[in-house]
Amino acid sequence: MQQVISSIKKIPSGIEGLDNVLQGGIPQKRILLLVGGPGSGKTTMSMEFLYHGIKNSKEKGMYVTFEEDPKHMIENTQSFGWDIGGLERSGMLTLLDLSGLLLGSTVSVDSISELINNQVKEKNIARLVIDGMTSLVVQESSERVRRKNIIRFFRALHDNGCTILVTSESAQEGFSLEEYLAHGVIKLESFLKDDLLMTSIRIAKLRGSAHDRHPHPYKVGEHGFTVFSSASVSVASVYEDE
Repeated sequence: MQQVISSIKKIPSGIEGLDNVLQGGIPQKRILLLVGGPGSGKTTMSMEFLYHGIKNSKEKGMYVTFEEDPKHMIENTQSFGWDIGGLERSGMLTLLDLSGLLLGSTVSVDSISELINNQVKEKNIARLVIDGMTSLVVQESSERVRRKNIIRFFRALHDNGCTILVTSESAQEGFSLEEYLAHGVIKLESFLKDDLLMTSIRIAKLRGSAHDRHPHPYKVGEHGFTVFSSASVSVASVYEDE
């Protein structure tokens, strides 16, 4: 079989074991969707991506949330030894809380994407996290409009030149539109094995780039998110999202 060599530049995620599964890191200036159920570790993983980008690569980061108050996130990550508040005060990290905007009836996806992209340009952001994509689109009752909004939002993000992680809740069944539009999809999944709930991470898609397709166990521990890339998960049962 002929070996496929990717020309896409990758950057280190900083997350233990993840770059091995991604076979080199996260594709630069691409959009990756991080999918998982409540409590699966999406926010921890995405914030660690920003934290290590700042500490190890001196790349400015921005965390945009449509759900959780950034103050809570700062408190929750202190147990990992991350001084998120200090990084914000230094100007290397921007915390943008847009949850209040979703309460208004006149806000549009276009205005939100414009606000985000203006901040990216003004503050020279290299790594961007959009936490809570589901909350951005779920309030629209029309499926046709929801699909249109997702497409417009992803296209707007793609033009800002950042390396982007977007978190989303797992679809009830099948694949969500976001998964088709993103350049890559990382799934945090859970399943039952011998009456125990196991967690695994799986690269469902990484367009134009080689990657490990097998599920691997992971944990959120005292130092943050860890992927056990040398271990595999035997999927004897059907995956069930947490």
